[in-house]
Amino acid sequence: MYSISDLYKDVLFCNSGENLSNQMFYGCFFSDQLSFSRFVNKSSVNENARLLLLPATITHYADLSKTPYTLHKSYPSARSFYTMNIFYSISTSELITPDIYSDDFLVFKSNKIQLKINTLYIVKTSEVENNNYSSIHNSLQILEAGHIIGSYLRMQALGILNILDIQTKNGYIELGVSICSKLDKTSLNIIEHEFDNRSSGDYYGILANYSGKTKKFSSLSTEMVDEISHLLNINNTLAINTFLNDGFNYISDQKNINYSFIQKEYPFWDVSSGQAITIISIKLDSINENNVLPTILMAGIINQLLILKNSATGNINRPVKQVIPNKWESIICEVNNRKDMLPFYGLISLFD
Repeated sequence: MYSISDLYKDVLFCNSGENLSNQMFYGCFFSDQLSFSRFVNKSSVNENARLLLLPATITHYADLSKTPYTLHKSYPSARSFYTMNIFYSISTSELITPDIYSDDFLVFKSNKIQLKINTLYIVKTSEVENNNYSSIHNSLQILEAGHIIGSYLRMQALGILNILDIQTKNGYIELGVSICSKLDKTSLNIIEHEFDNRSSGDYYGILANYSGKTKKFSSLSTEMVDEISHLLNINNTLAINTFLNDGFNYISDQKNINYSFIQKEYPFWDVSSGQAITIISIKLDSINENNVLPTILMAGIINQLLILKNSATGNINRPVKQVIPNKWESIICEVNNRKDMLPFYGLISLFD
């Protein structure tokens, strides 16, 4: 699903702005062997299954006057491609998933792969066949899968479920989970609120905080980052640096970044009214063929957890793959006091 070569091609594209070398297509082995079986009414799907598929549910459709990308789930997807989807196994040969066009659920038959019962499957259902993304399409899909896992980790943090294990396969990920025995209604309300209020902001116009109000940015604890590394069975191969707006610059660990630098990188954002920008970077000396995929997954997970922790009415948290390594490298290396950093993924946050 992802290789060092894919990462190299991604960096070439980001630094040059040109598709110099395309990432390969790995295919959709899992989804290709599925066949549609039937529609099932929401009322006939058991409560646990509905809860576990909550991150896959369409929370709403955005206004077409504000964005051409109207589909909205708990997790973001570049240009709302949503090529990574969530299924839940109800037997060794059948899975269900929410229908994006109704309140029904769709049942699919697995014709070649024997399923683990009561397991979540994060599945690549199609390739991103868009020439604009030919050098980064695999990166976008693995990041999207990470965002999905991040939604489940947030549910775990709220005491809704436990993640038992993660297994990456050919074109899909198995996520073993169990529902907590005692569910707190408050936690359920919180997660539904966060999923519904996750927002990347309007596509048309400038991202800006017109109210002038500010709120404290909620970061991730070291313990949470370590928990993610343990779950993915890798050492922490990433650095997370959040630069907060102090009214004059964006600052992290005494490193100031002036508005003009960030404005030039992100002309669609009024940086003076922003709250924070987070850059997730890869520690290059820690990367190899065995851990590059879970590393990219982890970048998506971290981004999603930050999105949800800072999700509220009026808040905007827009993930950006537009992190140009050769523009950010010197800053990130200085902040982390090391030379082998690859700025890879970002998050723009502003609270209205």
